[in-house]
Amino acid sequence: MRNLMRLFGLSIRDNNISAALILISPRAKTVTRSNGEYYAAGQLTRLTDTSGHGIRLQQFKYEYSLSGLLLKEENKQYTYDTLKRLRSGAEPDCVVHYTYDHPYLLILKKNNFKEA
Repeated sequence: MRNLMRLFGLSIRDNNISAALILISPRAKTVTRSNGEYYAAGQLTRLTDTSGHGIRLQQFKYEYSLSGLLLKEENKQYTYDTLKRLRSGAEPDCVVHYTYDHPYLLILKKNNFKEA
């Protein structure tokens, strides 16, 4: 990561925070910009990566419960138990289930892949 320049910017408007990170690689002659939007509580709501030419490379959106737990991340969904422990994570082709002993030690992670 030598010769990599980093620039960071931050703005706050209407209780929303926007942050931008620009990575410049002089050797590879590339510029990548990551722009994040946050709720006032500090939760990431959107992350967008663009090239130096303004082409969107990828974008992610995030949704949270009222208690601050991550519920959705693009095409992934998460569920929690009453102790706010992660119970499952689901993608279009896979569901992962988590089992805990009392109170918080993860004892089983089971992947269930969906057949196409």
